[in-house]
Amino acid sequence: MPDRAEMPVHWTRERVERFLADKDLRYQKIRLPYGRATPGEEREDTLQIAFGDDLEGRSVLDVGSYLGYFCLAARERNAGRVVG
Repeated sequence: MPDRAEMPVHWTRERVERFLADKDLRYQKIRLPYGRATPGEEREDTLQIAFGDDLEGRSVLDVGSYLGYFCLAARERNAGRVVG
């Protein structure tokens, strides 16, 4: 599973900081570029129960995806199609 820190970064550090300052994002912890993260709860245990390590070629539908945490995790686990 690729680490988000290795993914291409399209946002500047300033844009990430402004995004975090402007939004109330306490629901789920989502890692962001530049070592930043939303201040929410870590959900890795839930991800392991729901997805395991690999979703190669599978489709994932996340109803009520809110910030898209599970959608992002499904893509990291090689899901073929992800809809939130």
